Amino acid sequence: MTRPSSTRCRSPSALRALLLATLLLAAAGPGSAGYSEGIDALNRQDYARALAELRPLAEQGHAKAQWALAYMYRRGLGVPKDPVRADDWERRSARAVVGTSPPAASASAVPAPQPRAAGPSARRAAGQAPRVAAAPAGVPQGQAAGSGTGWLAAASKVVTNHHVVAGCRGLRVQSARGAGVARLVGFDRDSDLALLDVPALAEVKPATLRATGAATLGEQIMFAGFPLRAFVSDELHVSTGIVSALAGPKGDRRYIQLGAAVQPGDSGGPVLDGSGQVIAVVTGTLNPAPVERATGLAPQNVAFAIRGERVRRLLDSLGVSYRTGKSEGRLDSTRIAERAKEFTVLVECLK
Repeated sequence: MTRPSSTRCRSPSALRALLLATLLLAAAGPGSAGYSEGIDALNRQDYARALAELRPLAEQGHAKAQWALAYMYRRGLGVPKDPVRADDWERRSARAVVGTSPPAASASAVPAPQPRAAGPSARRAAGQAPRVAAAPAGVPQGQAAGSGTGWLAAASKVVTNHHVVAGCRGLRVQSARGAGVARLVGFDRDSDLALLDVPALAEVKPATLRATGAATLGEQIMFAGFPLRAFVSDELHVSTGIVSALAGPKGDRRYIQLGAAVQPGDSGGPVLDGSGQVIAVVTGTLNPAPVERATGLAPQNVAFAIRGERVRRLLDSLGVSYRTGKSEGRLDSTRIAERAKEFTVLVECLK
């Protein structure tokens, strides 16, 4: 097995490529092939090809392509450096997700606009937590264009990754209690986190977040998710690993690194400690292509998760009460998995 240190890029160009090397792990949907080719071209600094792949998708309303195009304009990659255009593409990406643009350049939690703007918007302007709107009638039908994982952080409130719900016109959640409609309540793009309201889960016991929120180097973890649905069962999957580093790509402290086999579809899943408490949220894995080009070796079991502190900040910003606890003793892995089955859900993106 390759040691993590041996896969580190040693050239400046390879290091820059790592900034874009975390994979978005929602299951593939329409336009995903062109988007993947565009991001791969961006990683290898073939900006003309990246622009050719990403711009048509962005103009068609593909939220992730719009965000990538904003990235290129922000840094002048293959296009003239243009902050105004970058802001415009970021706003378009946000509109594709929630129907209207949030305040520009905000790294804090952004409450999603409600259909009836008068009451909730006035409360948000006053700095108060948004109230839960009436649940839409019925569960959205149709085949999902993509999917990820989420987990219940409070009564009816599901945490997942922002990229799982980006560009979705409808959201459906599948749980042990059946399907339910979901509504985007708020998100933190900077942390790749989103909060959904799922009225059907109001009576389900939520997860417990570790009180400190801090992971420990070398501690054993379990994460739960719904990976590779097109190839394996729709049943909840659990996997184990360790916290292999306390930072993400290029030392990014928003993340912890997991020595675990994360797969497409695991995005948004809870990372649990030995007491079954949530300490992080799975967000991506290392793109092997730029690493293999730089070193000749493909990285193995290099995944990243958003720290628990970021999750608590999102919930606090949106006025959501949640359970916390101290890790005392270690539970049997079968008990942790059984508990995770109660609060972990499949999040489906409908176009």
